[in-house]
Amino acid sequence: MDTETIRSEALRRGQGQLFTFWDQLGETQRRELLDDVAQIDLDTLDRLIPTHVKSTPSSELGGTPEPANARPARPRAPGLV
Repeated sequence: MDTETIRSEALRRGQGQLFTFWDQLGETQRRELLDDVAQIDLDTLDRLIPTHVKSTPSSELGGTPEPANARPARPRAPGLV
């Protein structure tokens, strides 16, 4: 894909923040960024954002929390407090 296609597709899908610092990058850095962005599965991202980013998770844990059965990391020597 060419530069404009990658950028316009990312912008169209609400991922314009990926190019926030575009003007500050050198040619090599721009190419690397474009290569990275081209690897993003935007279809999957579009599917996951509503359920994993924009939704409010339930805070219900269910049940009663129990204290942990904590033990020292190593046994203490006899006679030490």
